[in-house]
Amino acid sequence: MAWYMRCIALEGTSLNPGDDFAGHLLASFDPDFGGGRGVATWTTNRAEAMRFRSVKEGYDVWKTQSMLMPVRADGMANRPLTAYSVEFVSDGDLDQVEP
Repeated sequence: MAWYMRCIALEGTSLNPGDDFAGHLLASFDPDFGGGRGVATWTTNRAEAMRFRSVKEGYDVWKTQSMLMPVRADGMANRPLTAYSVEFVSDGDLDQVEP
């Protein structure tokens, strides 16, 4: 079974300012982009979305720490993707909401 990371809401400062990705699936993520600020791309197309073998695998990606800037100015771990609240959905869950 494949799992997908779906954006629920933006928690803090967006990795892509001005964008609203609620309901979109994670397509790609680079935690070291922009010197460690990170960049994520989101999609509504399941074929373009990242697939995970398990929720744990997806959770590990969500918690990925930048290697270029591992610690933020406030002393906390720099995990850029955690700026988003996400949920993990399976193929079956997506089948129930897609036409």
